[in-house]
Amino acid sequence: MITKPNGEKDKAPATQATLKKYKVNIAVKKFKDGTIYKPVAIPNSYERINLKKSNLWQAIVQFFTSQVQGIGQSVDIIAFVLILGGCIGVVHANGAINSGMQALSKRIKGKQVLLIVLVMGLISLGGTTFGLAEETMAMYPILIPVFLIAGYDTMTVLGTIFLGTSIGTMVSTINPFSTIIASNTAGVNFARALPLRITMWVICTVVGILYVIFYAEKVRKDPTKSFVYDQYEQNREKYLSGADIEKTGKFTWKQKLTLIIFTVAFIVMI
Repeated sequence: MITKPNGEKDKAPATQATLKKYKVNIAVKKFKDGTIYKPVAIPNSYERINLKKSNLWQAIVQFFTSQVQGIGQSVDIIAFVLILGGCIGVVHANGAINSGMQALSKRIKGKQVLLIVLVMGLISLGGTTFGLAEETMAMYPILIPVFLIAGYDTMTVLGTIFLGTSIGTMVSTINPFSTIIASNTAGVNFARALPLRITMWVICTVVGILYVIFYAEKVRKDPTKSFVYDQYEQNREKYLSGADIEKTGKFTWKQKLTLIIFTVAFIVMI
């Protein structure tokens, strides 16, 4: 079915030849199997149409009904965002993410490089799967003392967390907020090109981790190489004065169960 700019509709055979005729370079099977289920623009078909004066009564009716119609057409996306956002809020309020990071920091204490690899890898994984970004703000005061004790500087913490979230959200694989919703809006199956996105995420994450490790190890061996060396003593006094990582809260079974339920629910929703 082809819809003209004036609203008229023409029927055409559902064949590859028809798509080729209109220069739509998409396999016809993607329309038939439901991979693409929304209208696709025909290249170079843009036309300027004469402005039609709207009826005042129709304009008033549309003003109130169009919002309801729009919500009705996007109810699946709205429900998905609200439910997922609520789940993330519960996990954050429960303290599961922060406690998990604290437990991880304790477990790999003394293994500096592994600390960067695991923390940045997990944060990037969170970014690419469920859009972990602003939630990491609470991790800075938790991880700064850990990294300083390991011999790194505050810039290393910034690179580990900020680069991790940036890479994860930039190369989103199944991130509902940027990949799934955008794909649904365009009428394209979000699983399309998923292997490519996963490959890109792995490559970008590895490169990002190596970049941070290169800088962090350089600083650990020679603190004067730090970009914030002028704040070296000030930061250590501020964050390590009386600091005891062992005093951080325990990673309780409730928080572990919360993360497990969130992970399972997230997979089911997708």
